[in-house]
Amino acid sequence: MSCALEGGSKSISAESADAEEKPIYFMMILDRKDHVDTITTSRGHDQGNVYRFEYMLRFTEASRTAHAEATVEGSTYTVTGEAPASDTTADSAPLKAFDMTVTCSRMATPSPL
Repeated sequence: MSCALEGGSKSISAESADAEEKPIYFMMILDRKDHVDTITTSRGHDQGNVYRFEYMLRFTEASRTAHAEATVEGSTYTVTGEAPASDTTADSAPLKAFDMTVTCSRMATPSPL
């Protein structure tokens, strides 16, 4: 789990800990007002010497078809909405509902140079 604040945006990412399954990666970026800017979930898998990611869901604020909303209670972030489930470039890609909750024990900030 990683939570960071930089330039007013919050970046939160997590990875499943189950090594038996293909690990699932989750990343979201919230703007200064805690509006959802980006969400990506993907599944990693090993293909020989190359590690590949298969996108499961992708949301961007500029999307014409998807929507997402974040609620913040203390250090807990809940994001719900609908986004394309596979082909994120096609307007006709089917939407998949999602509901993700993460708790940040601490929000890291970058050190000045």
